[in-house]
Amino acid sequence: MSNLSHVTKLEGPQNYQAWATGFKGVALSNRVWKVMNGTIPQPVLPANANDTQQETYTTRFEEWEEAEEIAQGYILQIIKQGPASHLTDLMDAPRMFETLRSMYKTKGYMERHLHWKTINRLDLLKYKNILEYAEAMKKARTMIEDMGHQVLDWQMTSSFLHGLSDSYTTFVTTILTARQLGADGKPMEPDFDRLVAQLIDIEKRGDVSSNNKSSSSKVLKTNQTAESNRSEGTSGRKKKGAGKRSPTKNPDDARCNVCNSQWHMDDKCWVKHPAQASDEWREENTSKIDEYRQKSKGSNTSSAPEKKKKKPMGCKARDIASQVTAHPQRLQSPLNKYTLT
Repeated sequence: MSNLSHVTKLEGPQNYQAWATGFKGVALSNRVWKVMNGTIPQPVLPANANDTQQETYTTRFEEWEEAEEIAQGYILQIIKQGPASHLTDLMDAPRMFETLRSMYKTKGYMERHLHWKTINRLDLLKYKNILEYAEAMKKARTMIEDMGHQVLDWQMTSSFLHGLSDSYTTFVTTILTARQLGADGKPMEPDFDRLVAQLIDIEKRGDVSSNNKSSSSKVLKTNQTAESNRSEGTSGRKKKGAGKRSPTKNPDDARCNVCNSQWHMDDKCWVKHPAQASDEWREENTSKIDEYRQKSKGSNTSSAPEKKKKKPMGCKARDIASQVTAHPQRLQSPLNKYTLT
């Protein structure tokens, strides 16, 4: 069975046209459209049929029944609860499709209103590219004109320019201010197709920067930038003349002994040497700097040589007395070995 995820589910008159178009595409690709719209009706067994006719009927009916069941399954999968409630008593695809068409296909003023709304409220950001955006507008214009109404050129161009994103401001301003003059000396309305072709050409040459990028690519780029900043320890902010660091990793996967980064060594570590960093970075990483200083201070205190404690005077006297008793010869004055003459 064909994938129906790309087909808009029928809600009501407001999206019937989109639903019918998508549904027809699926039915055609699966060769059930003619059964759906009644072009191939259910086979009927002739009266007093002979064996050959009976066999032919059986074969055709089985083929028709299989196609009808596939089509019926498609319908039930791509309509919402409201429209589905009107099909409970219907048991074949052609009747189901005709019921939905008669109930939700817009006519008269409502149909014109919906197509006019499409022209006036189109937004480029909802489409993949300029061409798809323009084609949606042209389709709505054709539908209105098929009803016997007219959409003027200036209405098309104004709506088209209005639906462009802010990155096209320069282009829009140029179109509105640099208009050519006609034979009567009056400004000419830009041709819609030429306007679209011009914009597509400008985009190809890179003169217009479109914001019409997918969300996933925006998020990916943001995440890559953030990851790079975290690796470098910059937090994405730098001050001119300060906080610059090599964009390459350390050789042999060497790491900083302070913050374990692969992008610098101890002598370039901003946690250890915050004066090298920008003001913004220091403000955002105060806790890291303070933590390192506390650890450094504690390490220096524990590794400092222990000072020899001074003994009380009484203890010192007792030590001297004990040494005199044990080694009386040590009390001889150094001068005694010299003979005075």
